[in-house]
Amino acid sequence: HVAAQTAQEFIDTVLKSQLNPVSLVIGNDFHFGHNRSGTIELLKENNLDVFSATLLADAQHGTISATRIRGLIQSGHISEANQLLGWDWEMRGTVEKGDQRGRLLGYPTANIPLGETIHPAYGVYATMVQIEGETQWRMAATNIGIRPMFEVKTALIEAHLMNYTGDLYGKILRVRPVKKMRDEMKFNNLDSLVEQIEEDCQESRSILIAKTNCESSEYDIL
Repeated sequence: HVAAQTAQEFIDTVLKSQLNPVSLVIGNDFHFGHNRSGTIELLKENNLDVFSATLLADAQHGTISATRIRGLIQSGHISEANQLLGWDWEMRGTVEKGDQRGRLLGYPTANIPLGETIHPAYGVYATMVQIEGETQWRMAATNIGIRPMFEVKTALIEAHLMNYTGDLYGKILRVRPVKKMRDEMKFNNLDSLVEQIEEDCQESRSILIAKTNCESSEYDIL
């Protein structure tokens, strides 16, 4: 197991034998190997070209790390994660055929299995979606989770693209969560669910229009 390898074993079996990098870029607090014994000095002793980057920090929370950014994403704090990244985080996946409940309710969705990817906390999000082959972005209200009302076992990204009609099966979508609007919830009946979906779409549209008005140079929306 890689985690049990000594630092030198990791260099020999992974870096040199498998990856054979031209150069390495690491943070200045980077350690590797069993018990974090590997250092930048050891990499250089093995004739690897290494550049050590100074870590950025902010005054309020300290070092800007991958662990910190992942935590923000996984808790649904997307805007804060994006500010630290310097770009808008996104998920990508291929649309698969679902149970078509959304279509029957009047709100068809593009369904993408979550799989092992990092994802935000389950809930409903205002999202920007780009369809494979298009350059423009589309506004969407997107449920991320398991839909407790229908007891779905496989977690999904379910994006309802506003003002869109067409077949998306097999196409790759880029899904950028902008803001979490609410948690997933179970409804007493379908009428209550449809009413909530309509409210979600209206709120999502307002959030996304405000975002694109502020960032019109980046987002060209349909």
